[in-house]
Amino acid sequence: MPTISMFRGIKIFINWNEHQPPHFHAKYAGSEILVSTNDIEVLEGTMANKQ
Repeated sequence: MPTISMFRGIKIFINWNEHQPPHFHAKYAGSEILVSTNDIEVLEGTMANKQ
């Protein structure tokens, strides 16, 4: 999986051959979310609040 960015323990990545709608993944502390690139809205999953 190509990594787009890593900051404060959060890894942002995309999969080039994946389902619609267009989205990216964010991983942090064992949690993962899928975020729509069209409206920057969480499509699936939850992530802990970084304190």
